[in-house]
Amino acid sequence: MARQLGMMMVAVAVAALPLGLHAQTKPKAEPQPSAAPSATAPTACPVRCVAPQSALDTVARSLAGTLARVPGDVEVVTVALQSDVQAPRGEALAGRLAALVAGRLGAAAKHQAAPTTLEAARKATTAQALVVLTPSLVAGRLVVAADAYPIPRSIWSRARAPQPGPLLHGQASAPLDAEVRTYLAPLALPKAPTVTKLTQLDEGVLALACGDLDGDGASEVVSVNRQRVAAWKLGDKTPMLQSEATWDTLSPIAPVPLRQPIALATIVEGPTSMSRRGYVDVALTDRRDSQRLSPLLKPLATMKGKAVPNGRGSACTWVHDLRLGQKLIACHESDAPPALPNLQWPSDAIASTVVVAVDGRVTPTVALRRDNTLLVRAPDDAGEPADRIVARVGAQIAIGDLDQDGAPELVSALDVGAPRLDAIEVRSLASGKAQLRYRLPVPTGVEAVAVCPPDAGTTVAATVVATKGELWVVR
Repeated sequence: MARQLGMMMVAVAVAALPLGLHAQTKPKAEPQPSAAPSATAPTACPVRCVAPQSALDTVARSLAGTLARVPGDVEVVTVALQSDVQAPRGEALAGRLAALVAGRLGAAAKHQAAPTTLEAARKATTAQALVVLTPSLVAGRLVVAADAYPIPRSIWSRARAPQPGPLLHGQASAPLDAEVRTYLAPLALPKAPTVTKLTQLDEGVLALACGDLDGDGASEVVSVNRQRVAAWKLGDKTPMLQSEATWDTLSPIAPVPLRQPIALATIVEGPTSMSRRGYVDVALTDRRDSQRLSPLLKPLATMKGKAVPNGRGSACTWVHDLRLGQKLIACHESDAPPALPNLQWPSDAIASTVVVAVDGRVTPTVALRRDNTLLVRAPDDAGEPADRIVARVGAQIAIGDLDQDGAPELVSALDVGAPRLDAIEVRSLASGKAQLRYRLPVPTGVEAVAVCPPDAGTTVAATVVATKGELWVVR
């Protein structure tokens, strides 16, 4: 195929090599930088040592940290769940949140399983303090506010302040996942997806990433081509450019660039070790270094090697013999060790995410392409990692749980010789198989793909496709 192909991420990300490159004369592989970090992942992890969690665990952990100064004799209650989607088991979800937060506050903490009101809880509690959770489901996210109230016991304290205000306030949120979805109305992948075409995207896109980069609750799309990195908001008719950075200002030219480039982009949602907002890691084999960029695409750190998607973050490797390496290490001293430190294959494209099962278990998942064959390691029905082989796959791949049922979907382009024959295929990875769900023709050719986090609780997550100056939003 003559055109260049790219990579993507979605809290997942992807790297891609042009199709058919393996049939060309192989250029000399880019050497490993002399200043490369040790090939062993750091033993110390000063900031980000927490393993990926489900949405419920993420929220409970965050709120418990905010409420750490509340006395041990505390009772946790919730008010009624507010939701912009049907939640037939909303009361059970609220009760589960109360139990998780109480469990993280210590053995002395109690909780109520049924939602209540602040007034009723104040009258009924015998604890020294009351934590009131206010859960809501909005725009594809679980958002929980927490307020800690002291409970006056003496006559004098009740006389001075019979209903004192909160001592502490906190809020936490996380995208919906399969565990939360068990409390809500289920979603179904469409047999014929809807497509919204947005014009005026950059030409020659090699990589896409999609996620909440700036922490405002809405996803951004980051595109990478050979000239620049750009962050976009999705408008009604065109993607709106938010910020940009040219490669000339980010990194020197690589000593031995590949004949046709591999590009990578991975959005890591905040809060992170570097800020309360997220960041994006980008790499291009035309350039010597990978870069970690802020939501405004300002440099935060320079990283040796190539930053590839790894679980919900990124990890670094090097290019050997036109392929990305199998051994991964932490890109930055503040990063946790890679969720997947050893990959099964060298690859010319990679996609990775974390899959949350309906019981809250989390499993790092990866798809690796070598030539035109894809190896996908994802959990089976028992939650154990299982390999699937998918043949005749193009170099644009993405992976994510589009319908939040605990079984991820694989999105891939075709391995074809002409853009007019190209398409994206969506496969479900349930039951240890790779079942084709639908094929969407893209006659202008697929340049890059990415899966977005849920942005609406009533529809499946969006897939974004870059094709010849356009961005397709597929649901």
